[in-house]
Amino acid sequence: MLEHKLQVRFTLPGGGASSDHTIYCQRHVVRQKQEQLPSGFTLFSLGWPPYCSTQCLEELFSRAGQVQGAYLQPHPGPVGKSDKPAGGFLVGYVVFSSQEEVTAALGLCGAREPVLCTVAAIGMPLWCRQYREERIPVVAMETAVEGCVRQYDARKAGERKKGRLSQPDEEGWVTVVGRRPRPQTTRQERRKHKRHQEPDFYLFQQREAQRQQVARLRQRFQEDKQRVAEMKARRRFRPF
Repeated sequence: MLEHKLQVRFTLPGGGASSDHTIYCQRHVVRQKQEQLPSGFTLFSLGWPPYCSTQCLEELFSRAGQVQGAYLQPHPGPVGKSDKPAGGFLVGYVVFSSQEEVTAALGLCGAREPVLCTVAAIGMPLWCRQYREERIPVVAMETAVEGCVRQYDARKAGERKKGRLSQPDEEGWVTVVGRRPRPQTTRQERRKHKRHQEPDFYLFQQREAQRQQVARLRQRFQEDKQRVAEMKARRRFRPF
């Protein structure tokens, strides 16, 4: 336990409510060198309430001398990036310009009356402010909820639309929606493709096309037969 006890009374700027706390102090002397907390020039203290700030430490110990720096953190050790972590009692470091000023700061611990220190809020006002800061504002919550509802309605509307397209209507018809886009072709290409792909629709057309095909084959056979006969007559036919 630290030797020196400092009685501090925290009050609001306008007076009224107050809170008394006991702060334990001693000279900060370590073997390992620390740039921000020089050994012998720093006052180490315990028991600072969570609503206290580094400005409170500077105001309180400026009576003993020139304060070069003040730090608050949850545990003893090297100074971190945050000077005021949330929740729990804190550890304080106060850096002075000389060792005599540290001795004068320790002399404040012998006072009979508590040393006064002003804070922004304590007690119920502080708890109410912390409660409001931790909760999301109503307007921001309404905006976020409305955005989520709009996204949900849009997704459900798309699902219902897809369901209607795949289900038969009152007359039994089902709407089929093409998913792949059709290739872009010119009118001339479409006519040419249609002319090559369309077969004869009627049965008599198909029979007539077959007769014409057989006639062409017979005519070609006769022409080939005549050509072979002429080659034999000229003795130019040499199969081997």
